Amino acid sequence: MITLAVEDLPRAVQFYENMGWQAAQSGPGVAAFNMNGTVFGLYPWNSMAQDMGLDPKSVILNHFQPFSFTLHSNHSPLDVE
Repeated sequence: MITLAVEDLPRAVQFYENMGWQAAQSGPGVAAFNMNGTVFGLYPWNSMAQDMGLDPKSVILNHFQPFSFTLHSNHSPLDVE
């Protein structure tokens, strides 16, 4: 799974849907798109900041908005040998 942190989740979803991507069913507050065996996810950056232990308000006040993405794999080490 590849996750991109975004400022405006509905706007980001609309951007990718306008490119022809179809959103997959996902939980509240996130969006996901199936991509040939992996999932591309969108997650609000302020939620990701909280997950990283940062105060989103201080991030905004300091005029710093991180660009963040995560890469996640469910494969075992034997799958990649």
